[in-house]
Amino acid sequence: ASSEIPKIHAFNSLLHVRESSTVYFSFFIFFCFEILCTYTYYCCCAFFPLYQIFREASLAAETSAYSSIAFTHCVNAFSSRYWSVRTAASLTFAVLVERLVGYKNEAESPERMVSSTEFFHRYPDLRRYMLKELGEATATAAASSWQVVM
Repeated sequence: ASSEIPKIHAFNSLLHVRESSTVYFSFFIFFCFEILCTYTYYCCCAFFPLYQIFREASLAAETSAYSSIAFTHCVNAFSSRYWSVRTAASLTFAVLVERLVGYKNEAESPERMVSSTEFFHRYPDLRRYMLKELGEATATAAASSWQVVM
């Protein structure tokens, strides 16, 4: 696990060099996904470079294919017992939501945002994933002794 961390930091510094090839970004995104699936504590070290990659506007076209996978990793990491992993996942999630859905800016045209129909047409796997997560959250809430007070 410790041998991967220097690689992540080395690649993170490469993000500031704009001449890097798209192939390296694709390879590194898969490398980060592997860390997210394999290691529990080092997830935060994989989320921060992903945050930088998805935040970079010049890489939007190259990284759009990986957005839905990163989205699921972020949501899965919200239940981590480590606050650093949850924080890193939240930062990456915020960038992904802006990248996937767009943002509303009153001064700009409303075409910057994506409708739910268009969103789920672009990312059908996220529809299934979000329905599954919502079902699990509903079942957990129904099984718990918490009461919702309105």
